Amino acid sequence: MPEKLRPNRDDTEKLKDYKKLIEKGVKFHKRGKAKEAIKCYDEAIKINPNDDEVWWLKGNSITEFDKDEAIKCYDEAIKINPKHDKAWANKGIIIGALSYDRLEEAIRCFDEAIKINPKHDVAWFFKGMGLLALKKPDEATKCFDEAVKLNPKHRRPFR
Repeated sequence: MPEKLRPNRDDTEKLKDYKKLIEKGVKFHKRGKAKEAIKCYDEAIKINPNDDEVWWLKGNSITEFDKDEAIKCYDEAIKINPKHDKAWANKGIIIGALSYDRLEEAIRCFDEAIKINPKHDVAWFFKGMGLLALKKPDEATKCFDEAVKLNPKHRRPFR
């Protein structure tokens, strides 16, 4: 977890509270308590709005309730850290799920994630799904092959 808190008053206590909020949010998220997780992340963001990971975590939790708000969280993470491959990939997944008309935009997000991290198997897989939906099976197959090569747990959606 990156520590991007700038030193000022009561730094040690502030940092402890900040870390506890994030840890608590992650625990809530893992237990399926997204609303509680979001509250923790919001409190952490009040302490340090410049941590891309917290914005990414909040986006992951809020996706269940508000996909547009999740995209805003991922955009904030990307604004802070343009090389946040997981934020790019998750943004692409949400955009692709929202509308067929936005699949090209989703694919651009996956391309960014892959450019940052060529071993991002999830980005490869979902790029393939987008290409398949756009009726580009040859390009999709290449993406699925790469995803499976990186993570054999992925299955190709067609044979």
